[in-house]
Amino acid sequence: MVSSYLKAHPAYQYARDVVEGKLTAGKYVKKACCKFISDVHNPDCEFFIDEDELKKI
Repeated sequence: MVSSYLKAHPAYQYARDVVEGKLTAGKYVKKACCKFISDVHNPDCEFFIDEDELKKI
């Protein structure tokens, strides 16, 4: 489950906009954004997002 804080974060919004075609990006940026969104929604992903650390950015 992706938190509402993460969904509101500019990095997530950027990745979503690229994947949805709202922003123009090269194919490798699109692939990276797609991978990021996929990883965020995958609870078994090897990476995790520490929201306390994210709030510092």
